[in-house]
Amino acid sequence: LNFNIKMANKAFYNFLNFSPDEIIGTSYLNLFAEQDTIQNKEDIIEFIKGNKENIINEFIFVTKSNKIVWGKVGGYAIKARENDILYYVQIIEDITELKRTESFLKESDLQFKKVWENSFDGMRLTDSEGTIVLVNKSFCKLVKKSPEELIGKPFNVIYKSEDADIILQKGKERFKNHSIESTFERELTLWNNEKVWFELTNSYIYLDNKPKLLLSIFHDVTKRKLAEEEIKNYSKLLEEANASKDKFFSI
Repeated sequence: LNFNIKMANKAFYNFLNFSPDEIIGTSYLNLFAEQDTIQNKEDIIEFIKGNKENIINEFIFVTKSNKIVWGKVGGYAIKARENDILYYVQIIEDITELKRTESFLKESDLQFKKVWENSFDGMRLTDSEGTIVLVNKSFCKLVKKSPEELIGKPFNVIYKSEDADIILQKGKERFKNHSIESTFERELTLWNNEKVWFELTNSYIYLDNKPKLLLSIFHDVTKRKLAEEEIKNYSKLLEEANASKDKFFSI
């Protein structure tokens, strides 16, 4: 039994960047990367030995320039009338870009989790019905509620009761119409009557081919707003004082 390549098409040569002379007659197994799984290589060997009727799997190959590429391999045997195997045909689909995308998404997911867990800003995920899917620790701290009191509840659970229903309805309509404001500052009255100024940033995200979710990031700007109000009041007092002074000297 040998695993030598007898024939290949142009797409295969291009896939691995080899010429026909460099491929024909060489062992098919030599094209696999060392980091490919032992099970994958064993599957190929068992297939070529005739112990498997067909094979469909993903394999790591090495190109002529030692570049790693991914291929989805499907194979079947060509048999003679006596049921003897004449040769094997394998169809290889280049899935390198797909695997790179998957790797990027995994890395992005890890980065997102790190940001989610370590952010000082409150972060919240909600669905189209306004239901809270996930919150981070900072969000719980901002609104004075535990994850158990938030996850699975409508997002208006954090607001004062008389405003809650209106806020929820508007939020659902804007989600449906894709008209959520991306960034804004607003004073909100929380469920415990505490008034807080938030800078909110909203964006739609898609996770694992599931329906879109709304990511809302809450940055507490209450101290800044209070300082701005103090400066505004102080400026007003100065203006009134100057006006009184001018009036005094005009008498």
